[in-house]
Amino acid sequence: MLVKEGYQITEIGAIPVDWRIGSLGDKKYSIKVTQGPNPKYVGEPDKGYRVLKTKDLYDYGILYNQADKISKETFESCLTSELENRDILIAIVGRGSIGKSNIFYRKNAERYIFTRAIGLVRVNHNNLIPEFVHYYFQSPFGKRVFEKGINGSTGQEVLQTSYLKEIKLPIPSLPEQQKITDILSTVDEQLEQTDQLIEKTKELKKGLMQKLLTKGIGHTEFKQTAVGEIPVDWEMKPIAECCKTASGGTPSRQKKEYYLNGTIPWIKTGELHKKYVYSAEEKITHEAIKNSSAKLLEEDTVVIAMYGATIGKLSILKIKATTNQACCAISPYDGQVDDEFLYYILLFKRDELIKMGAGGAQPNISQQIIRNYVIPVPQIQEQQKIANILSSVDEQIEQYEQKKEKLQQLKKGLMQKLLTGKIRVQV
Repeated sequence: MLVKEGYQITEIGAIPVDWRIGSLGDKKYSIKVTQGPNPKYVGEPDKGYRVLKTKDLYDYGILYNQADKISKETFESCLTSELENRDILIAIVGRGSIGKSNIFYRKNAERYIFTRAIGLVRVNHNNLIPEFVHYYFQSPFGKRVFEKGINGSTGQEVLQTSYLKEIKLPIPSLPEQQKITDILSTVDEQLEQTDQLIEKTKELKKGLMQKLLTKGIGHTEFKQTAVGEIPVDWEMKPIAECCKTASGGTPSRQKKEYYLNGTIPWIKTGELHKKYVYSAEEKITHEAIKNSSAKLLEEDTVVIAMYGATIGKLSILKIKATTNQACCAISPYDGQVDDEFLYYILLFKRDELIKMGAGGAQPNISQQIIRNYVIPVPQIQEQQKIANILSSVDEQIEQYEQKKEKLQQLKKGLMQKLLTGKIRVQV
């Protein structure tokens, strides 16, 4: 096997010749690798003591304020499991949680313990920087290392601490570890700033929707209606009065000719996760439409999920398409309701619609509920102005989310190259 000059082949792959391989169980690299206790909760919770559980531990951070408060008595019974600053925590039990990891930072005077479902790695700071190990665990190859060590049946998966001790890491010098950590931390800071911008802009959108969809633009006179105060020149209309509605259908899966070489987009509720729909995961044939309840919908139709896990999700079609029966298509009549305005009204009222569909074993916003639902209807010009304002905010959110995605890809690429020494840093 050809090895690039300056590199060596090891059991975990090619690394620089001046790097070492070390096991977490080696005292040279870790002071402690263990799991938490099974605390016996007694006494009244005290604001100075908390316990971290897997519900509080995520790859993107630790939810300190969400952690359960415990009594001083409970804390002192588990004193040997008190967390120290920069301890590495790993979820080692439970489907959906196992393998998530992060670093504990002491942020105030509160003291923390952790439970049996969490593993702890307390590194030897003389040879390892905790953040370097943290980034290794967060990397794609670090995640694969965790996956290889999972034992147990479905729903009862366990990552043994004995396995954690056997994990081998590529270990550069401390100055190089620090430099790598600094580079990745810079990207993380940019990700955090972008997340904050996304959240702030979403809050702005929420406030604008509340104001624009109830007070409009520039109005001074208002009237009371069943849905609250609205401008005097706004009307209240059931959706059926200003829009046509229709549900979709699923062509028989037994008929291959309904799907094979299909050219007509067929949309399912799981695809209603963004404002606009530009494509579909599946396509059907004209024959499928003729022999099913699927209907060809025009561009700018608003589609809402009526039931299931995605109930209340909605999008605007930017293509001609069909849908399955869990979707309700709402097509505004010309000149009465702007499709973008309708989208924002339904988005604003989504929780209310979902509540109206409750009552049965499965919540269901039926087509009849949608048809009877009364919405405020301003003049078409004002509808468009309102929709334009909200659309501009959505565009800003989309830009931030695209930036976040690029930063995540950058971080992934940097981890792949920096943590294996494929790219060396100057120290």
